[in-house]
Amino acid sequence: MVASNTSGFVPKINLAAAALLGPKPLARLPLVVVTSAQLATLVSSPKALDAHLATCSYVEGSQPSMKDVSVFKAICPVPTLPHAARWYRHMAPIVAKMHEVDALSVKLCTLPGVYENLIPGADGGGKGGAAGGGKGGASGAKSAPSSAPPSAPKGGDAGAEEENSATQQEVLALLLQKIPNRFKTSTHEAVRTSEEAAAVRGATLASGAKAMLLSVKGASSANEFVLVVISAAAKMDSKAFKKLGAFKSTRFASEEEVRTVTGCLPGAVPPFGSVWGLRTFMDESLQTQGDMINFNAGLRTFSVSMSVADYLAVEGPTVCSIR
Repeated sequence: MVASNTSGFVPKINLAAAALLGPKPLARLPLVVVTSAQLATLVSSPKALDAHLATCSYVEGSQPSMKDVSVFKAICPVPTLPHAARWYRHMAPIVAKMHEVDALSVKLCTLPGVYENLIPGADGGGKGGAAGGGKGGASGAKSAPSSAPPSAPKGGDAGAEEENSATQQEVLALLLQKIPNRFKTSTHEAVRTSEEAAAVRGATLASGAKAMLLSVKGASSANEFVLVVISAAAKMDSKAFKKLGAFKSTRFASEEEVRTVTGCLPGAVPPFGSVWGLRTFMDESLQTQGDMINFNAGLRTFSVSMSVADYLAVEGPTVCSIR
């Protein structure tokens, strides 16, 4: 078991040196797969972590993953060796963003020169802070971190108890890597329908990016899951979609299939099929309804708002007309 930092002592990090190192160029790095045993070693040995990160930008893969988040949360004390410090500084804003919605360690709020410097107003005292209550905050969260995840059920909602935040965190990591500071998040009561979501967000129904998981059969007779994204105010024409993809058959995935493939409850699926290695089809109704879209991102209690242009850039869906 890894001990947590309860002493209150915060090691000094040479942030200037860490900043000069910067993230390593991803294209030059090999794909590294880290086992559970190796992960435990990285958490328990500062030298092992630093040596590993000397040749890798992240704990595993070419972008932040939940293994990075796990190591970030578990390591104690804060790394001071150069490669680990560079990685820690790079991961801090990613984990800090998740901190708003997943109640990560309060350690983030007590690292002088890391959390506060990367997220202005993070102490809750200024406007625009990630966790501050002032105007412009990412989600308008209260300044003090919650002792329980905002995704916890409200009002005895049994459905929310079944949710987990894995997909939510994957989506946040993707957006923070691709378009940091160009999206907004909010937490709210659990919603199951597009109408409920629009009402709680204070947004138009048409701006809702409704993500639907479909099972399709192509010319090769192989079944495949795909994600279809459409304005919540529009209705998909199944025949038009079948013709578009030259599919032999199409059907909506069952609730069990949705949970198995995406890890989400119906109504919480985000419009990013790429997170699960799926093709994404976007109806042009999302482009014609306006410049911004809103959607649940892995949880029925958590929404993201971003521009249509940024969504297209991040996901790269096949844009089509299927109404």
